[in-house]
Amino acid sequence: MRTLVQTLVVLLTVMMSIGSAVAQSAGSPSRIVEMQVKAKAPTAEMALRRAIADAARSVNGPLIAGDATRTQRFEDSLRDLDAALSAPDLAVGSIATNIRLLSRGLVDRVTILEQRDVAPEREVSALVGVAIFETRLATRKSIAVMAFRPASSTFSFGGSPVQGIDLARTLADKTTERMVQTGVLTVLDRQHIDEVAKERNFVELYGRTPEELARFGKMLGADLLLVGSIETAGLETTSQTVEASGYSFSRSYAGMSVAARLLDVQTGAITWADTLRIGFDHSQLSRMFGGGTPDASGTLIALDDEMSMALVGAVVENVAPIKVALVDGNTIWLNRGTGRLEPGMRLQVRGGGMEVVDPDTGESLGQAERMLAVIEVVSVDAKKSQCTLIEGAGEELRPGQIARPLATSVGR
Repeated sequence: MRTLVQTLVVLLTVMMSIGSAVAQSAGSPSRIVEMQVKAKAPTAEMALRRAIADAARSVNGPLIAGDATRTQRFEDSLRDLDAALSAPDLAVGSIATNIRLLSRGLVDRVTILEQRDVAPEREVSALVGVAIFETRLATRKSIAVMAFRPASSTFSFGGSPVQGIDLARTLADKTTERMVQTGVLTVLDRQHIDEVAKERNFVELYGRTPEELARFGKMLGADLLLVGSIETAGLETTSQTVEASGYSFSRSYAGMSVAARLLDVQTGAITWADTLRIGFDHSQLSRMFGGGTPDASGTLIALDDEMSMALVGAVVENVAPIKVALVDGNTIWLNRGTGRLEPGMRLQVRGGGMEVVDPDTGESLGQAERMLAVIEVVSVDAKKSQCTLIEGAGEELRPGQIARPLATSVGR
């Protein structure tokens, strides 16, 4: 009973502190709520990580409740922070000293009050200063994957018509699912997007200008919008007969093409646009279906899978490309870890050469990249990956150079 009363007192104190902080800081850039927390775990470092997360949720939970977009971005930021704090070289003291930088301002300060053994665990008490969560504190950009527009009302799959709107919806859902799996962006819920579109009467998005789309993105609370149209999709099977023997056989081909654009909501600029094409020839389809005749349903699943993978790969490459973070002889560290890379993967590191300038406008078009090295991933942790040099000259490698996976795609 005494423990319950103490818990209620702590919660009441926190809620009063939150109300006071919000009232006092309407025009203040800091908006920090300080609270005392304690947590237990097998190690002091794990206990402190739990305490920090508990403090952040206690402070911000009541303030963002009911706002699905802010809640999602807040939880993603907490996951990113915990991944950063789980680095093997971070002790309790290092976490406390570097917490503002590691959390990108979400946690302003941590003061360790007490550490003690509570068999079989370690208990840490700390005073944690938590920032009231705002969009600027989010560690990831957010993206809304809009429903794709079908160029045709139906697409033919081996003589069976497939509704274009159904194909477009399935592709958007699969792309959203794969985007979440990368862990690079905060991905807005498709139901939330549909609800806002309905509420704001934004039913037809594709005839609208980038400026109008950007305004809609702001209504959603997104940083980026992925829009696109399914230009072609289908499964064709043709039969042929050898005249000399009378032997008949069939050959099949399936493919899909999608015209896609990535829009920066803040500026209204199109940051990436391309038409992606994927296809399966007869031998590939034969392997998929065990030598049998391809069916519409199975082919659709395979096309959706490959196209969603291509779309996500293109977006992630544009928003957060894998880069060299550190070069130590033949050991190269990359700035991405779990979710993007895995041991055994090989990447090509490319670097800039001479600047390419448009002869008509004088505008810089970037640098003429060339292949510098091929590296292989040796080990991966939450935030970074260690690689070894396979081909090329290590002395040409520099932090900031882009590394692109070879013979693999994001999400595989």
